[in-house]
Amino acid sequence: MEGKKINGGNRTLLVVLNLDGRIHMGRLEYTPGGVGRNICEAMGKLGRNCHFISAVGDDEQGRILTRNLSEESRKCIKICRDNHSAQCIVVLDKNGNCSFLMGDMNIHNQITPEMIEYYEDQIKQSPLLIIDGNLSIDAMEKTLQIAHYHAIPGKYI
Repeated sequence: MEGKKINGGNRTLLVVLNLDGRIHMGRLEYTPGGVGRNICEAMGKLGRNCHFISAVGDDEQGRILTRNLSEESRKCIKICRDNHSAQCIVVLDKNGNCSFLMGDMNIHNQITPEMIEYYEDQIKQSPLLIIDGNLSIDAMEKTLQIAHYHAIPGKYI
């Protein structure tokens, strides 16, 4: 499949707390993540850019989330000055298993059907569409409607 892949949705700064059993001891680690963002970064490392239709806050977390994405992948990311970037706090037990996860994903509301429609030209030129499950139903429906109209195959993640 030639052309740019389309990847829309999740970009999350993961805050990972590795606890060692005591109430105040542990290690804090910031890791850019989100399935959609990670796929875009991996595609870029493989020399295949994709359009990442997404939103981040105009904050340090947003800069961390987009830092490792190619310039082409960042072109469809909305920078929201009045919102902060999505973040998760993951608490891991001593074996590295997730024992608690809290996410602040309000910025996903910025990915609207109108935003998706704005990028219809990028979507219709794509050989593949990947849709993140954190989008609103309306945004997912608009994305699928455009993909169906242009006969673009898709994958829901």
